[in-house]
Amino acid sequence: GVTRQLAGELSRSLMYYQTRDHGAKADVIYLCGGCSQLPGLADAIAEETGTPVRPWTALERVTIDESRFDRTAVNELAPFVSLAAALAAKDDAN
Repeated sequence: GVTRQLAGELSRSLMYYQTRDHGAKADVIYLCGGCSQLPGLADAIAEETGTPVRPWTALERVTIDESRFDRTAVNELAPFVSLAAALAAKDDAN
């Protein structure tokens, strides 16, 4: 129920922005953060919005030194570091 409700809210938000921006449409929706791991969320959003949904992680282009970090642990934590990475990038831009 909550997954469907979230997908519906996102769909309505996309429709709102589409009407405000002369029909501009999102080509893809990227999910990140802890909630992106909810089972069925990506499928529900794709179905509700008619837009492809893909996972995104801030560590996509980060090289991991496997002599210092466990690759499996890093991959499991990757969805949860998006906010920290965005804040770090923002701070770096100033």
